[in-house]
Order: sequence, then C-alpha cells, then structure tokens
Amino acid sequence: MSRCRPCRKLSSQQIPIICATVLLIGTTALFFVFVCPHLAVEYTLVIPVYEAILTLIVLASFANASIKDPGIIPRELLSSDQEDDFRVPLYKNVDINGITVRMKWCDTCKFYRPPRCSHCSICNNCIENFDHHCPWVDNCIGKRNYRYFFFFVFSLSIHIISVFVFSLLFVLEKKDDIRVAAVPIVIMVICGLAAIPVVGLTVFHIGLVSMGRTTNEQVTGKFRSGHNPFDQGCKNNCVETLCSSQYAKYIGFSESLRKEDSKPKQRKEKESKDEDGNTKNQAGGAELTDIKVEVTSNHTSQKIKGGVTSKNNHETRQQESRLLQPTAVVSVAPHASAMYVKSSLNGRTKTGSREVTV
Repeated sequence: MSRCRPCRKLSSQQIPIICATVLLIGTTALFFVFVCPHLAVEYTLVIPVYEAILTLIVLASFANASIKDPGIIPRELLSSDQEDDFRVPLYKNVDINGITVRMKWCDTCKFYRPPRCSHCSICNNCIENFDHHCPWVDNCIGKRNYRYFFFFVFSLSIHIISVFVFSLLFVLEKKDDIRVAAVPIVIMVICGLAAIPVVGLTVFHIGLVSMGRTTNEQVTGKFRSGHNPFDQGCKNNCVETLCSSQYAKYIGFSESLRKEDSKPKQRKEKESKDEDGNTKNQAGGAELTDIKVEVTSNHTSQKIKGGVTSKNNHETRQQESRLLQPTAVVSVAPHASAMYVKSSLNGRTKTGSREVTV
C-alpha cells in the first residue's frame, strides 16, 4: 500500500473491490480453462495469446488505479496563534484563461482548494482534479491515477466483449452437447450483465476526456454555460490526460520540505539549551530553592538556613557562604522590619503582597 493509504482492517468498504477482483479473475480463469484450449486447436494460438495480453493489461491497470495516490494534497498544520476558521473568507476568486473560478476554503484540510480540487467525504482528503470515488477500486480517482482508471475500464470493455464473442463461438460449435457448453454459457451471462455498465462507463469517460472535464464537474454542472477554462481542444485534452508524464506526489515532497524546515529550528533549540546549560554552570553548581532569610530590625547581618540543622550558627554561616555565589547574596536595609522570604537564584520570590527579585 502507498503511504497515503495506510493498511486498514477489512470493512464494508472493501466488499465491492473484493467482488470485482473475484469476478474478474474467476471468469477469466474459467474462459482459459474451458474455452481457450478448443479455440487454440480449432482456429489459432493467437486467440489465447491475445486474451492473455489483454488480461495482463486489465489487471495492471486495475492494480494501479487502486494503489496509486490519486493526488492527495497534504493538510495545512495551523498553529494556535493563527486566525480562526470563522475569520477566513469562504471563497476566493482566481482568473483562469479569462474565466473567474472560485476556490473554496476547506475546514478539514485548512487551505483554499485549488481549481478542480474537491474534498472526498469517504477518503477524508482533498484530491487534485477530483473525478469521483470509485468503490470498485476502493480509491479516489484524481489527477495521478485517472489514466489508469480510464485504461482499466477501456481494456475491460474490450476484454468482456472478446470473451463473450469467443464463448459464443464455442457454444455454437458445441450446441449439441449441453454439458460441454454449460460453463461457456455461464461465462456469456456474466459478460452480458457486466458489459452494460462497463461499456457505458467507458463511453461516458471517452466523452469527458475529449471535453476536458471530470465526472465531478459534469455531474455538478460547473460548466453548464459551456465556458470551460480547462478545455484545450479534443486532441490536447486526450494527450494531456492520457499520455503526459506522471505527476509528482505531494505527500513525500511536502514531508521532506517540512523536515528540512524543522532542522534549523531544532539546531536553534539545541544551541539555546546548550547556552542555558553553560549559564547555569557558570552561575554556580546547584540551584538554591526554598532558602529562608530571616531579617531583624536590630541587626544588618543575615541568618541563612539551607534545610540542614547545625549546632553552631557561626559554622552554618561559613558552610552556606561557601555554597552561595555573589549573585545569590540578598542585601537588606539596616532597619527593615522582620519578615520571612523564600528565595531562589533563577526566579522571583514573594512574601505576602510584596515581591522581591533575586
């Protein structure tokens, strides 16, 4: 699976693609087992070779349409200090080939959707050149995988018609033996039922490609007036949609950019942490917290108690003076009133409603 579509547990959304896979592979296998050997002997080996190549094309297109990233645009990561969504205008207008096209704000992805982009409610992502969400391939159809979907339905239509015709030819030759013709008849019934929607879908998308439109634009009637700014003519539309080079993937490109942008920030944060550590080391070893300073009105000296009880006040002052740096000395006025202050080297201390910066 691609990075944009993580592995998920089996759910009801995977039932259509499972049915389509079983029906496609099962019917084709029955055709190769019961019909192709007789046609290869009676007519030519070209028939099984032709059907084998066509089957490989169908399966390859089916796999690419299902697995390929349809063109997911990464979501914008907004910080808390940015504007709220309620302040953002709902629409913005852009001019494309002289025609005004509205871009709508996406509340989920946090950006203005580019022209022809739409948010898929099933995949919960904004898809560039969104066509539709196809349950039979369990994926959105967009800018990066539309050609594979088109080749899939187109080759599948040819495959269904070919299998039906060859099976009919076998049944006509073996009409006297119903038992031998039973499996080819079942194959014909399946192909007949599947041909109606598949061939109709193929014709519909041929028309869309020639007009330069998507299924979403056609169904919603965005260009009912006939002014399509993305129409480049039938030939150019077909070349751009089906024969152009593969478009770049947004997910990996955006992730690499975000990693490169985060590297300078990480370096700055590391340097600032190192500078803070050096400053603390220069300030002198351990931080002093919860140190009680007693001030009396009759003395100008300070009596510092560091949490360890001492028998002699003189010895206590000597020990604490060796631990304290000059930046930790608290100067007090000679005739200050008695009070108790909790002090710290790196912060501010409070006593009642008064505040002292150390």
